[in-house]
Amino acid sequence: GEEPPSAHAATMINVPFEKSAPRIGMIGTGGRGTNLLENLLGADAKILALCDIVREKAEHAQSLVTKAGQSSPELYTDGEHAFEKLVARDDLDLVIIATPWNWHVDMAVAVMKHGKHAATEVPAATSIEDCWRLVDTSEQTRRHGMMLENCCYGATETTVLRMAHAGRVGDLLYGEGAYLHDL
Repeated sequence: GEEPPSAHAATMINVPFEKSAPRIGMIGTGGRGTNLLENLLGADAKILALCDIVREKAEHAQSLVTKAGQSSPELYTDGEHAFEKLVARDDLDLVIIATPWNWHVDMAVAVMKHGKHAATEVPAATSIEDCWRLVDTSEQTRRHGMMLENCCYGATETTVLRMAHAGRVGDLLYGEGAYLHDL
């Protein structure tokens, strides 16, 4: 195979997130975005900004934040590129992306280039080239780019991972995973 393009920057492997109470912005407040928002509000996460091209969806999400006792987050609803104003804010640490797939890479790259961590719904990318764009941008900006896959972070998955790291299942010789989506 071909050599992957080099970002000429140090890897982000094993670079931990800084411990903090992150200030969060969200791009995409439809069905999945609203579900993520409700989870975040249940964990008392601070939501400062919401973006959606459908103003009514953003307003509904805004009402959920205020009902949770937080200040009303600023809305960004002025067209497909309204997210660019959200990511340019200087008071956010993390931006969560729950939009149609074709926007994930461009949005995550914009988030990291503006000095914030990016968390995007699945799939993070749909081509090898776009995967490298995400990796290279993360390494160059020293910001984390994370794919949100609820099956990776559940109690069962994290318990098995802890067991493997503790050596309780012997030497791991082979692993396989898949994500099948009939969309």
